[in-house]
Amino acid sequence: YEFNILALLMQNSGRCLHSEAIYRAIWKNDSMGDARTVVVHIYNLRKKIEQDYKNPKIIRSIWGKGYCFDPDGLICE
Repeated sequence: YEFNILALLMQNSGRCLHSEAIYRAIWKNDSMGDARTVVVHIYNLRKKIEQDYKNPKIIRSIWGKGYCFDPDGLICE
């Protein structure tokens, strides 16, 4: 699932995707309150691709909006 999430974020580069929207896109149904699954997969992805996964620069969290793929740190605010 991590690869699919990364691909989805990359296809929507610079655009914030809420964890519920990510869940629906990957698992093809509503999370029914279990969107924490996305959080865990994002955490695992960050550990693999970020230089410092505790201070992510590639997959950013935008408070109240979701996750954003922004490897250059220029788009997502």
